[in-house]
Amino acid sequence: MAVSNAKMKHFTKGKNEAVEIMVTTEQYCRAEDRAEELGILRNSITKGKSNGWGMLGEEIIRDLLNCTESDDIYNYDLKTPGGMRLEIKTKKTSMTKPPKPHFECSVCNHNPRQKCDAYVFLRVSTRVNKAWICGFKTKKEFMEQARFFKKGDTDESNGYKVHASCYNMNISELDPIDQLN
Repeated sequence: MAVSNAKMKHFTKGKNEAVEIMVTTEQYCRAEDRAEELGILRNSITKGKSNGWGMLGEEIIRDLLNCTESDDIYNYDLKTPGGMRLEIKTKKTSMTKPPKPHFECSVCNHNPRQKCDAYVFLRVSTRVNKAWICGFKTKKEFMEQARFFKKGDTDESNGYKVHASCYNMNISELDPIDQLN
């Protein structure tokens, strides 16, 4: 697996890759309606400006896995037909091509208290009607395996200065979405 930044090679541990999907007009509309209703959540890094993108990630996973909406907006976003509680983590991107396996997926430090069974990670393009499902991890595995960064730390693998304390894993370290049941 080719890595664009040599410092990242040691972080590309697994073989998982993001799965590209086309986003529908219906998914955009549902996400926008829900984002307007929601307003600004406490601890929102973007002060509510990215709510629509986060909701779009939820709509994509809802359709893909035939999930039902959560009855507990704080602890998890969706419930699978089998009852698994999913917290959907969506990052917006201006990219038009799939994220590389060494790109990171994050859970903010204030989120680990949520009562979910698994985290599902997506990237949604702001420029084309595409999204990439990066994978998932059970909450337990994610918390055991993720790297912790404090607000203000610099991730030496890519030079990114962390804006909020968080736990990170690379896309390659996640489990493929088709293994979620």
